[in-house]
Amino acid sequence: MIKKVNIIIIIVAFLTSCIPNNTVVPSYIFFQTVKVLDKDSLQQIWRVKTNDDAQLELLFEQKSRSDKPIHEAFSKLELAAFEEWFSFREKGEYPPASKIYPTIGMRQVTLSSNGQWLAWIEDVSWGPPNSTIQFATIRLVALDLTSGKKRTLYEVAKHPNGWLSEEKGGLNDLAWAPNGQKLIVTEGSLRRHDNQAKIIDLDIGEPKNFGEPGEIGIFPSWSPDGLFLISGLVSITESITINISSVNHAVSNITLMKFWGYINGIDWSPDGKTIAFAASKATHSEKLRLYVINTQTKEGIELPLDQNFSYAQPKWSPDGKLIGLNAGSSPADLASELLIYDVLTQKVITSLKEKRSNPNFYWTKDGQAILFTKGSPPDTARTIEVFYWQENKTIAVPFPKGVDDGYAIGIWTK
Repeated sequence: MIKKVNIIIIIVAFLTSCIPNNTVVPSYIFFQTVKVLDKDSLQQIWRVKTNDDAQLELLFEQKSRSDKPIHEAFSKLELAAFEEWFSFREKGEYPPASKIYPTIGMRQVTLSSNGQWLAWIEDVSWGPPNSTIQFATIRLVALDLTSGKKRTLYEVAKHPNGWLSEEKGGLNDLAWAPNGQKLIVTEGSLRRHDNQAKIIDLDIGEPKNFGEPGEIGIFPSWSPDGLFLISGLVSITESITINISSVNHAVSNITLMKFWGYINGIDWSPDGKTIAFAASKATHSEKLRLYVINTQTKEGIELPLDQNFSYAQPKWSPDGKLIGLNAGSSPADLASELLIYDVLTQKVITSLKEKRSNPNFYWTKDGQAILFTKGSPPDTARTIEVFYWQENKTIAVPFPKGVDDGYAIGIWTK
């Protein structure tokens, strides 16, 4: 159930009092927190409504270690995998399933574009006590923010130590469709080049394979009308192919660009005419550059930026005039600076030099602000902030009492 925390209304008063003049207040800010317990940790998802009558709401929480042993708490797939795991162990004495309490990790928490759903990937792992050997299953789950109910959409067994010849690589690259009712996730391993894209319609529930194995690669991004997907496909020689794929298979794949190198982020412009992506056309150690490609003419150019930096995870502003992107001194350090780039003038119009260990950021619907996570513990404390780039001002979103770490996961306006 979604819990409303009335005593935190002071947070809303703080937020509204700090908003710069002539700006539109975002309706909801979503963030994830981790609260350390005595022998465990509590993973929580919150929503704060930034207006006068708002409340901070606890949308979801779960401990990182299950309260129930695996034979009581988990699905048939996980139980079957658990028994299979034990059959591969020839030596040693291990406790029965009734004594195994799995750990649960949450990652890639993603807000749907209609503000109705949160989806994330859960890694459920277990193994013998005092052992580094672990077995895992991975679930794709969704939380209905209207009813507060959690649904398991898909799950797969993963054998990280290669005990089975049909080893799976897990789930990655979760992305919502514009209508907020469909999402794509990739299953498999890019290293093995067997990744399989799956599209899940929440009204239907059954995942459907999309394309052939390896056909949809990393950073899938939906077109604004939801009819096409673009992604970067990594070949066995590490060449990158940027493809447009028809969701309804109405047309064949369209190859926009092919090069040898590394890619970090793809985004489709709001008008559907241009793709922005960050890539190194050499090796992982080379600087990442920012490129745009016209989806009709297939003409692409590198945008002029400081050659001493690497750039990653471009995201178009809602009006399609600006690109937000991360910058750093190397591909290993891509969250030192947050830039806003004007596509027409081909210039950086503002930058925010904040060290961030979490590089994700989110535009507000009106394009006037960006939500991001600041800080890189233990060097600097973690905070969630809204950056109003025209005024070059930021406001902080305070964590709930007793929480000292968290991440921004989305922002939504009705």
